[in-house]
Amino acid sequence: MLLHLVDATGEDPAAAYRTVREELAAYGHGLDAKPEIVALSKIDALPEAERTKSAKRLPRPRARSRSFYPPSPAKASRPRSVC
Repeated sequence: MLLHLVDATGEDPAAAYRTVREELAAYGHGLDAKPEIVALSKIDALPEAERTKSAKRLPRPRARSRSFYPPSPAKASRPRSVC
């Protein structure tokens, strides 16, 4: 299982995701065929109208993948100190 955290505030989250997928395929060893979860991080930094658009721009499931979970928003409900 692979977990991809894609920065929703980046210039092109879909392109960033595609880059990771290309790097996994280039590395080999079957990494590009593993099931994956895609989460959009920093989603709370986007205006409400942009949140859904950002998720919809991500590529859809690949036929070679055994399973795919649709993109999920990931945000901190409130900042917390590590200390």
